[in-house]
Amino acid sequence: MRRPLEGLRVVALEQAVAAPKSRCRSRATMVGMRGAVEAIHAAGLPRLRVMVGGAPVTPEFAAQIGADAYAPDAASAVDVAKGAVAAG
Repeated sequence: MRRPLEGLRVVALEQAVAAPKSRCRSRATMVGMRGAVEAIHAAGLPRLRVMVGGAPVTPEFAAQIGADAYAPDAASAVDVAKGAVAAG
């Protein structure tokens, strides 16, 4: 279920999301990722970290849009999230 960007803070609070991950399957969907990352950071949740990934996403793109982490696939995202949680 897709939710508008302004609803991200509510979803994060309701579901206690620690590291939302935004993924995309094509370059066309990458356009909205910067806005999503900005909205999450603007939500006023300092412990919330944003991870992005997917086939067309690169670590460089993740850094350009202000994401806190990058993972190329779901399995790697689990490892990255575990590492972030362990690091505090």
